[in-house]
Amino acid sequence: MQAVDERSQTASRDPRRVGVGFAEALLAVLAVSWWVGGHWGVDPAVRALLWLGLVGVSGWVALRWMRRGLRRLLWRLRNRLIIAYLLIAVVPVGLIMLLAALAGWVLLGQIAIYLVQLRLEERASLLQRGAQALLEAGPEERHKAWLRLRPILEDSLPGVEAIVMEGTRVEWSSEPELEPPPAGWGATRGLVRREGATWLWGRAVQSDRSATLVVRLSSQLWDAVAHGLGPISLMEFSETTKADMPAASFGPKTLMRTPPAHSRFDWEFSWAMPTSVARWETPGEFDSPLLTVHTRISAVLAALFRQRAEGYLVLRLLYIVAAAFLGVEIIALVVGVSLSRTITRAAHAIYEATQRVRGGDLSYRIEVRGYDQLAEIARSFNHMTEQLARLLAVAQEKQRMQADLEIASEVQQRLYPRNLPHLPSLELHALCQPARVVSGDYYDFQLLGSDRLLVVVGDVVGKGISAALLMATLQAALRARLGTLEQWSQVSPERLVSELNEQLHRDTAAEKYATVFLAVYDDASGELTYTNAGHPAPVLVREGALERLEANGTVVGAFEGGVYEQAKVWLGPGDVLVCYSDGVTELENEYGDMFGEQRLVDVVVRFRKRPLADIAEAILQAARDWSAGQDFSDDLTLVLLRRKPDAAVATRESWLPA
Repeated sequence: MQAVDERSQTASRDPRRVGVGFAEALLAVLAVSWWVGGHWGVDPAVRALLWLGLVGVSGWVALRWMRRGLRRLLWRLRNRLIIAYLLIAVVPVGLIMLLAALAGWVLLGQIAIYLVQLRLEERASLLQRGAQALLEAGPEERHKAWLRLRPILEDSLPGVEAIVMEGTRVEWSSEPELEPPPAGWGATRGLVRREGATWLWGRAVQSDRSATLVVRLSSQLWDAVAHGLGPISLMEFSETTKADMPAASFGPKTLMRTPPAHSRFDWEFSWAMPTSVARWETPGEFDSPLLTVHTRISAVLAALFRQRAEGYLVLRLLYIVAAAFLGVEIIALVVGVSLSRTITRAAHAIYEATQRVRGGDLSYRIEVRGYDQLAEIARSFNHMTEQLARLLAVAQEKQRMQADLEIASEVQQRLYPRNLPHLPSLELHALCQPARVVSGDYYDFQLLGSDRLLVVVGDVVGKGISAALLMATLQAALRARLGTLEQWSQVSPERLVSELNEQLHRDTAAEKYATVFLAVYDDASGELTYTNAGHPAPVLVREGALERLEANGTVVGAFEGGVYEQAKVWLGPGDVLVCYSDGVTELENEYGDMFGEQRLVDVVVRFRKRPLADIAEAILQAARDWSAGQDFSDDLTLVLLRRKPDAAVATRESWLPA
C-alpha cells in the first residue's frame, strides 16, 4: 500500500501530466461571462472590465502553459542534452554564420554602391576637366576646342552640353537655349537636380570666368553607370510623399536587368546608401536621396577583379569553404546527437530499472553495452540489485530466525520457574536479563518435600541459541536425576553436580560446559548445604557482616571425574543470600572498568531491608548506570534468598558438627 501511495505521489509530481487548475477555470468563467454579457446587453463598462480580466488571465494561463510545456520538454534527459548541445554549439555557430552572412551582405552592398559612385565620380570628373579645358582655350579657339572635346565626351556622356560665362554674361554656349547656372556656384562636380530632372555636371572657375558642362541622366547613361551590376536608382521621400510613405523616383528609370545567376547559390540582394545631389536653383544646398542597387554576388565580385573568371573562382571558393564548414557542422551535430543518445539511452535504462526495482522486481537487469563509464554505471547498478536481492534474502532469513528466536525465548521462559515455591521462613526472588533474545544463564527452584528447597544457578559458556540449548539440556538432566531419587533426604549437592558433570561430558562436546551453584535449603533449621562448580561465589549479607560461599570445584561438562566440595552455611533471620552470574560483576563501563563484586555488595547492604524485588531492581539500575545505558554484553542473572526476620531461630550449635 505504501508503494502504491509513493507511485501516486510521483505521478502527481510528473510534469508530463497535464491538469486543469484554478487559472484555467477562471479563464473559462471570464470568457463565458464576457460572451453572455455581449448577448444580453450588459453595461459596457462591466463588459470592458470583463475583457480586461479575460486578457490578463489569458496571459497568465499562456505563461503557465508555456512553463508547463517547457518543464514537460525538459523532463527527459535526452531533450535537455539536445537543447544544451544546440545552445552550446549550434546556436553560436548559427549566429556566427548569420553574422558572416550579414557582414558579407553589408560588405558586398557597400562595394556595389561604391562602384556606382566611383563610376559617377569618374564621369563627373571628366566633365570638370572638359570645363577646365574650355576655360583655358581663348575666345576665338573655344568653339574649335569644343569640337575636339565633344566627341571624346560623347563616348561616355552622350548629350553633353557646355556653357562659358564671364560674370553673369554668357560668353559662349554649345546650345543657345542652355540655361546658365545661377550665380553663387563655384567649382564643383557631381549630380544636380534641375527642372525636375537629374543631371551630371562638372564646373570649373577661373577668376570671374566659369565653364559648366552638363549631361542629363538618361536611361542609357544610367545603365552605362550600372553596367555589369544590375538596376540602380535614386529614391527620395519628399514632403509630399511622407504621408503615404511610397518612395518617389529621383532619377531616370533604368532599363538594365539583374545579371543572370551562375549557380543556385548566386543570390540577388539590394543595398542603398544616401548620396549628395545639388539643387540647381539654390547654390550650396543639397538633397540626400538613396542610391539603390539591385545586383548579385557574382556581379560584384566580377566588377572587383580584373577578369570575370577570377570573380567566379572566388565565389566558388567561398561556396566551397561555406559548404565544408556546413558539412563539419552537420557532422558535429550528428556526432553530438549520437553521443547524447548514448547518454540518454543509458539514463533511461537506469530510470526504467529503478522503477522496476522500486516496484519490487529485484531480478531486473540492465542490458549493458560497451565499456565506457555509462556501461560501468549500468554494471554497478546490476551488481547493486544483486546485492539488494541477496540482502533482502538475508533480511528475510533474519526475520525468520528472529521469529524462531522469539519462539525459543518464549519456550525458554517456560523453562524458568513460573511460580516461586513458598516456604514459611524464606523469601525468594529471581530474574534473568538475556544479552540476546535467548539466554545461556539458568536458575531453578525445586521443592524437596515440604520443608526443603533445591536452589540452582548456572551459566553456560557462550551466548545465544547454543548456550540456550545447553541450558535446557542441563535443566532436563537435573530434573531427570531428581525424578530418579526415591527419598528427598538422599539429595546431595555434591553428588548431583558430579552426576551432571558426567552426563554433560558424555553427551556434549568438550568445549561446551557450564558453571553451576547448587544448594539445598532446610526451612526448619535455616541450614544451606551447597556446592559450587566454577560459578561466581554467592555472597551472604548478615547484619554487619559479609560472608562469601567459597567452596568450589571444576566446571560442569568439561572434564571427566570432576571433584566438588560440599559445605554448609546457616541463614539467620534477615540474612540475604545473593547468587549471581558473571554478567553482573564483569559488566564494563566506557573505560573498560568492571562493575565488580564490591559494588554489588554495596547495593545489597544499602537496600537489604527492602523487598527482594527492590534490591534486584537497584542492582540492575546500578549496572545500567555503570554501563552508561549501553546494552549488556553478557547474560545477567540474579537469585536472592532472605530468611524472614520472624522465622524461628535455631542455634548454630544445633547443626554444627560435633
